[in-house]
Amino acid sequence: MAHYPLYIGSSSSLNLFATSNSFRINTGGVDRININSSGNVGIGTTSPGYKLDVSSGSAVGARISTTGFTNLDLVSNRTSGNLGGFRFKQDIDTYQAGEFLGLHGGGFHWKVGDGSASPDIKMALNSVGNLGVGTTSPGSTLEVASITSD
Repeated sequence: MAHYPLYIGSSSSLNLFATSNSFRINTGGVDRININSSGNVGIGTTSPGYKLDVSSGSAVGARISTTGFTNLDLVSNRTSGNLGGFRFKQDIDTYQAGEFLGLHGGGFHWKVGDGSASPDIKMALNSVGNLGVGTTSPGSTLEVASITSD
């Protein structure tokens, strides 16, 4: 199926392209936003692999700004395990170097690693507010696991 661009302004200003499988917005001769046949939206990428895939050759960021209250909700319908969180990973690493995960039933796990293996839980906050360092099940307000050597 042929596609016909819609030009807004001159042909190099803003172009909208639609095919049977995708939609893209182009400015200055460069694709800026792409929506593929799976409904994935890409900003800075022509082949988005996620529902929202933001890519850049340099720094990339996101901002939510308001003069009033603002928040970011991460919502999951899972009934056990990790509900979701933030992961920090270099493209060259097999695994993430750090994670901050929300847990079903309340609480959080902070995981740290070097990217070569799945990161370990280093700190845990449970649903009653107990914080554990070196333990995943703190029994008091602050519990620091003792380190023993072989």
